[in-house]
Parts: sequence; C-alpha cells; structure tokens
Amino acid sequence: MKSIVTQKDLAKATGLDQSTVSLALRGDSKVNEKTRERVMKMARKMGYWKDPMMTALASYRGGLRESTHQGTLAWLWDPAEEELPHFKDSVYVHYFNGAKRQAVQHGYQLEKFEVPANPKDHRRLSDILFHRGIEGVLIPPQLVPGPAPQLDWDHFSAVTFGWSVTSPRFHSLSPNHYHNAIELVRNLALMGYRRIGGCVGLNKAEHFNFHLWSHGVETSTENLDGIANIPVFRMSKAEATYVDHFKRWYDQYRPEVIAVNIEHLNFIVGVLDGFGVRCPEDIGIALFYRASQEGHYAGIYENPPYIGGAAVDLLVGTLRRREFGAPEIRRMLQVEGCWRPGPSVKSLV
Repeated sequence: MKSIVTQKDLAKATGLDQSTVSLALRGDSKVNEKTRERVMKMARKMGYWKDPMMTALASYRGGLRESTHQGTLAWLWDPAEEELPHFKDSVYVHYFNGAKRQAVQHGYQLEKFEVPANPKDHRRLSDILFHRGIEGVLIPPQLVPGPAPQLDWDHFSAVTFGWSVTSPRFHSLSPNHYHNAIELVRNLALMGYRRIGGCVGLNKAEHFNFHLWSHGVETSTENLDGIANIPVFRMSKAEATYVDHFKRWYDQYRPEVIAVNIEHLNFIVGVLDGFGVRCPEDIGIALFYRASQEGHYAGIYENPPYIGGAAVDLLVGTLRRREFGAPEIRRMLQVEGCWRPGPSVKSLV
C-alpha cells in the first residue's frame, strides 16, 4: 500500500524547512516565486495531497479568528467579453466584483487571467497557475457554449456560472430562470395584467435559459386564476423576417404586457412602434432579467454580485475538502432573482 506523502517528506526532498514548504503550498507571498514553484513541482512529482481531516481542523480553527491570507483564486476571462454592449453593467462585471469581495472574506485574493485564443497555449496557462500555487478557478459564462479552457484540471478545483461550459462538468452557480419567470408573471398579475405574453429568442448561447423562461411563463399563465393562456412567441434571431410572424401572434392574442429577454428588447420595441403601439400606454414591457443600472424597464434583477459571491463560497468549500478535477456528482446551485418595478408597466387595478 502506498504511503501518504507528508509535508515533512516534501521538506526532506527539497531541502527546505517544513514551515517553508507549508507556506509555499498555500501560495503565501512570504515565499518567493522560485521556491514556490520548486515545492509545487515536487508535490506534483511525489503525489502530495493534503490530509482532509487536518484541512477540516485548520478550517475550523480559522473560523475562530479573523481570516488571514490563504492564497489566490483565478478568474479566467475572454477579452471579447469587453466588446459586448453594456459590458460595464453586465454579469461578467458583477459576477467578478461579487466574487472578489467574497474571496476577501475567506482570505483569498481574486486575480484575472486571460485565456489564450489558441487552445495550444492553454497548457502554458495551466502551468502558470500550478507553479503559482493557485488551485481554485472560476470560469464565467462563455460567449459560445463549449468545453472549458484546456487546463490540467486534475490539479484544480473549478466552479462555473450557468450552463455554457459543457465539459468538464464542474460545480456551477446560476440564476433560477424558471423561478424568475414565474416571479415576473406573478408580479404582473398583481398589477392587474390578465393577458401576459412572453417573447424569447432561441440563439445558441442562451438556448437553455430561454426554454426555462418559456416554461416559467407558460406554467404561471396556466395555473393563475383569470390569466389568459397565451403561447410564448419564439424566434431564433431578431430579424426582419420575424416581423410578420410577430404581428400575426400579436393580432391573434392581443397581450396587455410582454415579457422579453434583453437581447431582443430593441427589436420588439421597434416592431411595436411600427404598429403604432406605445409603451406603457398601449402595452407594458417587462424584462426576464434587467441590468442593475436599468431604470425604465420593469423586470427581474438576478442579483449577480450575490451569485459571484456564492460561487466563491462553493469553490472555497471544494478547496478545503481537497476535491480536484470534475466531481463525480456536481452541485448545480441556483439563486433566485427579485422583481424590480419600472415605468414600462403600469397598474391596471
């Protein structure tokens, strides 16, 4: 049976004091970069893993006193995110800011690392993180659904946001889109709206989210007394080819208010304006999710800073249990949003 490799073994193999080895394994800044890299290389070579019982004891003791520096967590980002419309008020910014604040509470700092465009360079990023003693990684939503960056994931704990990372299947945090759609319809009904329509796009990047919104609207309108059962209008793209389809849907069901995803808001508003339909005089408009700085459109605020912080809580717990790579059973945690009023809807009661 293979014996357990201890920090004492690492100290002997590297010729360093055990206290230095301990600091290096935690990524402590008191140990210089060259020494940390040396210790981490030896730890990898010898197959060192922290004793989970000792880690749990250290975590308990740490909870009895103010958090001290534990190391660094990595935030992997794509520069193309910054080219998105309204990037400064996007989930990419709010997730990161919430995660950064919560990391401090656990004694960590959160640092951004740009993911190379060429997958062949991902290995270099993996080595940089490993040699710096960074074991925890946060992966924000990807612009195009697909696999995570090709790091050597056996040496890292990772948490993702939403469902855009298709593999490996890491623990994840996301808004509760289904619940949020139900909450949106409930609040519109309380305002007196009885003919509540939903309009969602079905693009590749948000396909799953949009289906959850659709199901939430349809479930609510089917089960709330006195609410008309209007089928959700679905479109793959906000293009002129959908104008006639939308007009037929609108003429047939005559919704008093429409719930729409923000990506298709301008398209829907433009089409309604072309019909001579005014908001909110003739029809109300509410958003399935609204930006934090949004002041005109009512809708659901998804609490993205809280989601970012909750992702850090999940990641730190995974690190303390020394769980690396893709888990056998992943945790998919959801955070509820809250209704925010706005002048794009009006009370009918």
